[in-house]
Amino acid sequence: MVGGKIIIEDNEALPGPVSRLRSAWDRYWETVRKIEDALDPVAWDAPPRHGDHTGASLAIRADLYVRCGGVPLLKTGEDQALVNAALSKGARLAHPLNVYTFVSPRREGRASGGMAAAMNELFELAGKGEKPLAPAFEHWRERALWRRHLRAMPGGAERIAAEEPFLAPMPHDMVLELSP
Repeated sequence: MVGGKIIIEDNEALPGPVSRLRSAWDRYWETVRKIEDALDPVAWDAPPRHGDHTGASLAIRADLYVRCGGVPLLKTGEDQALVNAALSKGARLAHPLNVYTFVSPRREGRASGGMAAAMNELFELAGKGEKPLAPAFEHWRERALWRRHLRAMPGGAERIAAEEPFLAPMPHDMVLELSP
């Protein structure tokens, strides 16, 4: 499978405060990827990489899609459920920087919990001038070490895909830093 980076359309610029918030999240996720790459490198998903693999940014081989039973019938999160099902069957997921998809920063969308919901959250937070909370990087270090431990075992990658969705959510205990 290949995930394409999600890029906001240039011709639909975000307002300044929303753009700064989006950039802060981009920097946060770049740091998370560096932590993962340092502690649990994966040969088929080499750095530099991004972490997007949702909706229209996901490519999956037809035979793998069929083996996974297709997209599950869920109201939200169906794309992530498909990815997890494929990974649990031994699929490999890559996030090359030269694969991307442009998206509209629309605030009305088809799917609940999709891109429009993410944009609404960004606009709401930016409008309030609030800094969001995110899991501290130490939590990502612990998760990367957990993955590395499992990955070293026979069938480890499949175990990660099967077990990770059931781990307790990481606490959001770090303020996301915005640049001026």
